[in-house]
Amino acid sequence: MKNSYIIKWTIALLLICSVWSCASVKSKDNTEQRTAVIAALNSKDFTVAIKVMEPLTTTAVMNVANELLRNTGNTANRIYINGDGNTLTVRNDSLITRLPYVGERHMGGGYNIGDNGVLINGTVTNYEKLALNKNGETIIKMQAINNAESYSVQLTVMLNGFTRVNINSSQRNSIVYTGDLVLTNKGEYTE
Repeated sequence: MKNSYIIKWTIALLLICSVWSCASVKSKDNTEQRTAVIAALNSKDFTVAIKVMEPLTTTAVMNVANELLRNTGNTANRIYINGDGNTLTVRNDSLITRLPYVGERHMGGGYNIGDNGVLINGTVTNYEKLALNKNGETIIKMQAINNAESYSVQLTVMLNGFTRVNINSSQRNSIVYTGDLVLTNKGEYTE
């Protein structure tokens, strides 16, 4: 009788402890980091260091990419490009990118071209920064043109600096890049 009483209380105590330890924990964002990210977005002077690209995978791209990416840790849907110097930079009214591209091109491009990535070095039009939403995201939308190709770019920036970049092109399938915000001003937040 006494043993069953102890066993019941032990089980109840373990159950309470396990439920308590599994409770969701809110991450504490560094206030200094939040302030630096918001200041950079307001000043329109920042760089996103791209770590991953996520191409829109059609059947054709999937078949080729899975064959090429076998045993690399990458898939046709997610390719790690960290450390290759791939960046997207916003400076006032300019957008500068040099990003690799995997996917289908529908027109243009030509044969034997040296660079077939997402290359933008021009003036931004229709720049729109939406206010910080309830999820802690700031959304920035803009458009740019490079030669005959036009791009629609959307950045979703979290308060911790994590950034998701959606790029839609007039001549290719869309692609998504993810990375971290790096401020271009000296002495401020860098990751």
